Amino acid sequence: MSDGGRRKDGEVLPEARDLGAAALFDSQGHLGQRNRPLPYLPADAKNVFTDQRSKDRSQRLLDSAKKRATSDQAGLPKFEKEADAAATGDKNFAAGRAYLGYGQYDKAVDQLSKALSKGGLKNEADARLTLGIAQLKAGHKDDALKTFKAVKGDPALERLASLWGIHATQASGTAVSQADKPKGAKAKHPQKVARAH
Repeated sequence: MSDGGRRKDGEVLPEARDLGAAALFDSQGHLGQRNRPLPYLPADAKNVFTDQRSKDRSQRLLDSAKKRATSDQAGLPKFEKEADAAATGDKNFAAGRAYLGYGQYDKAVDQLSKALSKGGLKNEADARLTLGIAQLKAGHKDDALKTFKAVKGDPALERLASLWGIHATQASGTAVSQADKPKGAKAKHPQKVARAH
């Protein structure tokens, strides 16, 4: 519903109210485009996932996800060896993203660096941005800043890299130069000019 489930007068449509928790998920069952402020009344919202059937289903999904994550993480060293033997960097990129997701930032940096040095990636800008994030999370802020500045080829990812660069700079306690800010960004606290009397 492009109208957000409301009539022109702002009243919630009955069919929107009846969607329940399904309104949160896309057709594959993932949180997606529908994950935005719900057109429900507070009374409707408090009843989501309160019946035992919903709770049991949610617990089964969580348990299944944890089990898959455990087996996936156990298989990463083998996948890493396959990635290192591959001619292009795509598998290294996948391994790096997986390590990043599991909080193993130094391994993520290693795999993502290998991916970029091998080349042949479907989206080099995405790989470079992901490397910068891994470097930042691993505590290598200077390397991360260089990597964020090197993201090229996709305007949306370039802007995102610029924002990550600002975050990295602010996290390290150094000043943000005007060149590091995205176009159109305004200073939070404009400098006051002292006037001579």
